[in-house]
Amino acid sequence: MLNAIQNGPTSQAHRNFVSQINSQDCVITFNWDTLLDRALYETGKWNADSDYGFIPCEVFRDGWESTAAKPKSSGGPKLIKLHGSTNWITSYIGIDSDSHAPYLLQEAPNDIVRVFEFSTKPYACYAGRYMPGYEPFSYGYYPPNLTNDRGKSAPPEHVFFSIRPKHPYMPEGAAPDDGVPTLPLIIPPVRNKNYGLFGGLFKSLWQQASQVISASDTIFVIGYSFPETDTRSLDLFKQAFVLRRSFPRVVIINPSPERNIDVFKRTLGIPESHLEIRKNYFDGNIKKLCGTQ
Repeated sequence: MLNAIQNGPTSQAHRNFVSQINSQDCVITFNWDTLLDRALYETGKWNADSDYGFIPCEVFRDGWESTAAKPKSSGGPKLIKLHGSTNWITSYIGIDSDSHAPYLLQEAPNDIVRVFEFSTKPYACYAGRYMPGYEPFSYGYYPPNLTNDRGKSAPPEHVFFSIRPKHPYMPEGAAPDDGVPTLPLIIPPVRNKNYGLFGGLFKSLWQQASQVISASDTIFVIGYSFPETDTRSLDLFKQAFVLRRSFPRVVIINPSPERNIDVFKRTLGIPESHLEIRKNYFDGNIKKLCGTQ
């Protein structure tokens, strides 16, 4: 559904946003969609090889390309996605029959991530169900299989097997289906979020986010309202603010900013003089991040 929604012209709101940030800025988001990724990519000052806060082992550009020989950074802004992204690719998740613990089917370590950028032709995927007509950073339902990873081997005296039901309303695809089937790497909105399944990936991303928040002179909070159930995000700000020696300037862009104001004043101790409140939606009408326009 997210791939279908974000397919089409680049969002004007995100184009306006990326035109106002530079290489010194960092965007931290809990969103899975790639609207911002694509807008950043189109500026020519950001790339998926280096600017997500980690180096993917491969990027899909009409086939998997290794990033081993690529530069470590484009010099552009960083985009840190704390709950994953629809275009971050990992293998299918299996369940151990004895411990009932989830595990990844890929042979590579769990924190090895691949990134999907674009496809203009069919690729190998689950049941060969490739779908054309998608913009960069989006794909038709099934992401490409891993063709450079043979997958985990079965334990001694065991074999892996899979069953795929066939339905008359879901015809088999015409594309290849070789390789290890994949899924988008996202952290779903459940009470106990399994960050640890992906090795040290999310630990590193959250640490980077904390460092950015602790060092930034100005922090923009756009659309996020610190829901009471999301304690980890509030802890992120608490831990980052403990490391600060001065108050940051905080700009809140939200049509209902009351919760944010309460969090920053009462919980995080930011004086009112350091808060700028803009009761607006994040849409194409946002021409300036600060000020009255």
